[in-house]
Amino acid sequence: MTLQALGTNAVGEAIEHGVQLAEWAEDEIKKHNHWEIVSPAKLATVNFRYAPTGLSEQELDSLNKRISQEMMK
Repeated sequence: MTLQALGTNAVGEAIEHGVQLAEWAEDEIKKHNHWEIVSPAKLATVNFRYAPTGLSEQELDSLNKRISQEMMK
């Protein structure tokens, strides 16, 4: 239905735009201290976390879980 309504060019451009945004976000995240790329930009997704020094992996996981929960409020 989406392909019929928008056409293949528009859908392709939307996908490409998403990929470009993910790549841009990854580049921007890399410029900042204490942020870590967990998995690089693929398709239209980049996975990252806040990772200040001095915290264990468990503490980092807990911190990022709290950040994620706060963002969803």
